[in-house]
Amino acid sequence: LQKNLSPENGDGFKPPHIEKNDDIPREGWSTASAVSFVAQTFPVVRMEHEDSPSLAVISKILRSMYLHREIREKGGAYGGFAVYDPESGLFGFGSYRDPHIAETLNAYKGAAVFIKSDDYGDQDIKEAIFQVCSEIDKPDPPGPAARKAFYRTIMLLSDESRNRFKKRLLSLTRAQVNEVAEKYFDQAGAGQAVAVISSEEKLNAANEGFGDNPLMLYRI
Repeated sequence: LQKNLSPENGDGFKPPHIEKNDDIPREGWSTASAVSFVAQTFPVVRMEHEDSPSLAVISKILRSMYLHREIREKGGAYGGFAVYDPESGLFGFGSYRDPHIAETLNAYKGAAVFIKSDDYGDQDIKEAIFQVCSEIDKPDPPGPAARKAFYRTIMLLSDESRNRFKKRLLSLTRAQVNEVAEKYFDQAGAGQAVAVISSEEKLNAANEGFGDNPLMLYRI
């Protein structure tokens, strides 16, 4: 942003002042809620990288084959998901209307174990590829299309980059998915940011079990 929205470009924008903070956030936001919303995210790579298609496929496999079972069926949450954003280069997990906090974060750690296992096959990968392709090819209404075009411009993502991503996606193999899973998914969850919205009571109870790595608590 500092580079692309500079006065020298003549675009009329003044770049915002951004202070860099290298601390990995672990935040809990309290509000009047009987349930929790639990998110965890970590940086991976953007669309231009050769690992990007595998990460997109992994997100679909985890959502349908692991998180639905662990977060919704076992945990009782309204839903759970994994998402990979190839434009920003972030991978994340989330749950909503969730009765748990610590158990859900442990389930996210378990995702690293699942995706490195043999609990899914070539057909599952093929179906995940189709899901990613359908999202790429889905037409957007004018408003969202304009927002996406603007975002891609400031992030320097060209149509050629998106076409290369899809080409690599369609030729993806099980070996590539396994290699990327080993490369990016750490069972310990090191370097992963956490944000939780819940009641103060639930947040305090969760922090009791987090030891020397608690959530920093705030009020909404």
